[in-house]
Amino acid sequence: MSDKKKPHESMDANAFLAHVRGHHDDSSTYYVENPVKRAETMHELLSWYFRPSVQGKFHEEIIRPFNDLDLKKYASVHKRIEEAYKDRVSRGGKRLTKHQADDLLRDLVDELLPDAKVGVKGNKEHNYSSFQHMLKSLKDYVGEDEANTLVKNLYSALQEGKGYEASHAVVQILKKYHHAEYTNNLVVALTNPHDKEFAGTYASHLEKLVTNETGRSVVKEQVAEEIVKAAQLAARGDYAGMLREYEPEVKAKPKHKAKH
Repeated sequence: MSDKKKPHESMDANAFLAHVRGHHDDSSTYYVENPVKRAETMHELLSWYFRPSVQGKFHEEIIRPFNDLDLKKYASVHKRIEEAYKDRVSRGGKRLTKHQADDLLRDLVDELLPDAKVGVKGNKEHNYSSFQHMLKSLKDYVGEDEANTLVKNLYSALQEGKGYEASHAVVQILKKYHHAEYTNNLVVALTNPHDKEFAGTYASHLEKLVTNETGRSVVKEQVAEEIVKAAQLAARGDYAGMLREYEPEVKAKPKHKAKH
């Protein structure tokens, strides 16, 4: 048995995403014309991506620009946050208002985002709007509970005058958002949900996998309708989750009236 690596196993995150998209593009050398074979290939690639070692490798690559940031560079913004808090307390307030925190956040992300190569230097409103978009998108990517916790940590630091902690909270959000965004883009590229015919073909492949693994069936049409979600469950080997979401509902048997 050959130990030779497949091409995608040596790719970085961006190259892998382009490689995946090429399978659906008839102008690409990676194009797979047969939709059944393409669905099988897509599922193999998604399962490979969800291996812990691959996830770890790509995660480190995606968040590296944010790890390289030196937060001490933003000492002047940190000082403005701390002084604004002290001034607020001296006037009888307990913490900065949300409006005050947002004004200071504008200053912070205006410096931090361009350094992280995800903002535009000198365009404060663009950087702030871009960051607010990330905060909203996080809820779709990681769920409301986790997203709300990250946002709460950020605003608590700002409103309590903790400048360095606020910068750290921004960086944690950037890491979480960009890794989650990459995974979302990759899964969408793999499953190609806008192509309803392909979604049906992919669903048929997943239906067979579940039946072979569990001996039970799922409703192919429901799997196709939620192909992005279903493909991730199956790629992670969560066949119990597939059954929980897509197994046919058992109709209750009609009750027979007792004979008198």
